[in-house]
Amino acid sequence: GQPWKPTDVHLATTLRALRIMGHDPEKMDPKLIKWWRKKGKQFNFMRNYGGGDAKAAETLEIAIEQARALNRGYTEAFPLVVTYQNAVIKRAREVGFVRNLYGRRYYLADWTKHYKLANYLIQGSCADMLKMKMLEIYRFLKDNGLKTKMILCVHDELQLALGEGEEWVIFEIKRIMENTPEVM
Repeated sequence: GQPWKPTDVHLATTLRALRIMGHDPEKMDPKLIKWWRKKGKQFNFMRNYGGGDAKAAETLEIAIEQARALNRGYTEAFPLVVTYQNAVIKRAREVGFVRNLYGRRYYLADWTKHYKLANYLIQGSCADMLKMKMLEIYRFLKDNGLKTKMILCVHDELQLALGEGEEWVIFEIKRIMENTPEVM
């Protein structure tokens, strides 16, 4: 119900972890905060890809207590992400798979890798959505007899060769790309 505002998710984890470790971030050297933010960023990715406290301590070269603080900081900063991840795992255990926004199913052969499911749903839905948007853009360009052409898709980016005098197409493509399904 509130407007979105930019959030440094890595700093959110880090600041909570520092407080858990007994530090007052307001009184800390900004260089040390920056160093810890880097660890927080690495931890966030590691946590989303299944890394736990012991692996975090080893990989980030920090004490196990510090890794636990980062884990707790993440959980406190993003409780709804944790709820989502747990719900995805629960659903997969109940029916044997999870299904993305476009109906694609994801199965697991190795349940020790259950943490991958939440990412499959997000990344898979986004990949399918991008493919659908590419088709929509192609139809728009073709139906309007435009010279602009899609030339390359890299990850989540489309590159186009703009036809001469067709600069207005940029705004139409932006409109197409921003018109996405409601996911909440």
